[in-house]
Amino acid sequence: MGNNVVGLAAKNGHLKKALEVLFKAKVDFKVIKELLLSEDLLGHSVVGLAAKNGHLKKALEALFEAKVDFEDIKAFLFAKNTNDKNLLHYAAEWGRLGKALEALFEAKVDFEDIKKLLFAKNTSGEPPIYYAAGKGGWVKALEVLFKANVGIKDIKEILLAKDSAGDTLLHSCVADQTLLGVVEVLFKAKIDIKDIKELLLAKGEFGNAVMHQVISNNGSEKIMEILIKAKIDIKDIMDLLLVENEKGFTPLHFAATKTDFDKLVNDLVAAGASPVKLKRVLLSKNSDNEEYQARINKLFENLMTEDEFIVVVPEPEPEKKTFFQKAFKFFGYK
Repeated sequence: MGNNVVGLAAKNGHLKKALEVLFKAKVDFKVIKELLLSEDLLGHSVVGLAAKNGHLKKALEALFEAKVDFEDIKAFLFAKNTNDKNLLHYAAEWGRLGKALEALFEAKVDFEDIKKLLFAKNTSGEPPIYYAAGKGGWVKALEVLFKANVGIKDIKEILLAKDSAGDTLLHSCVADQTLLGVVEVLFKAKIDIKDIKELLLAKGEFGNAVMHQVISNNGSEKIMEILIKAKIDIKDIMDLLLVENEKGFTPLHFAATKTDFDKLVNDLVAAGASPVKLKRVLLSKNSDNEEYQARINKLFENLMTEDEFIVVVPEPEPEKKTFFQKAFKFFGYK
C-alpha cells in the first residue's frame, strides 16, 4: 500500500470517507479492492488499521452502501499482514476487540467465520483471544458475544482455550485484573452455575485452577461478594474454594496468606459453611509451621461451638503396600 490514500485514511480513521470518494468517482472496484488488500511499508493491513482505530464499522458501512459483493467484503475482513495478524489481532491489541466484534455481527458475518478469526494464530503462534486478555478487552467482548446470542458451548470453547503454558484464557484474565468483570458478565447473562464452576475450576500450569489465581491476586473479597450477590449455594462456593492443585493446596490455603483472610472465613461461616471442615482443610497443610497452625486454631476459637471445638489432626496417609504384601494378606498371611 505504501502511502496510498486508502492506507493513510485507515491509519487516520477516515477510511469510510476515502471509500465514499472513490466510489463517487466511479473508480474501478478492482483498483479499490487491490488498495483494500494491500499493506503499508511496515506490513500493516488496511483492515487491521481500521480495526485498530475503532473505525471498522464505518468502513463496512461504506462497502455495503456501495453494494460491494459480500465475498469481496469477506476477503477484506480476512486479510492478514506480513506477520499473519488479522483484524482482530489489531483490535484486541488496542483494547477494541468488543468494538470489532460488534461491527462483524452487524455486518452479518457468520459466527463460525468470526471464530476462525478469533483463533487464527500469527507467526508467533498467538491468537487474538490472548491479545484481548492482555488489554482488558474480554469484558466488553463477552457482552457483545452474549448480545449476539452466542451459545455457552462456544463461549466455553473460547474462555477455556489454553496457551503454550497450559493456562486458559481465564487465567490470563486474572493476570490482567479483568476476571472478576468477566464473572459478573457471566452471571448477568444468567449462565448456569455448573458452567461457571467448570470455568473457574479449569486448571492450568502446576494444576492451579482459575480460583487459585483469583485468590492469589487478592480477589477473595470481591469474588465472594459476586458469588453471594448471585445467591450461589454455599456448597458450590466451597467446591470453588477447595479444589486442589498438584501439591494439594486449595484456594482457601492461598487465601490464608492474605490480610482479608479472617473476613473471608467469617463470611463463609455466616453463609453456612462448616467451621469444622474449614479448619480441617486449613490445618491439613503447613503442619510444620507452628505460627500458621496457632493462627488458624485461634481464628476458629470463636467460630466453633463447644461440641465442634476439637483439635483437628490431619489424617495420616494410608500405608502403601507392595504387590507382594497385598498378595500375602489375600492368602491370610500378615
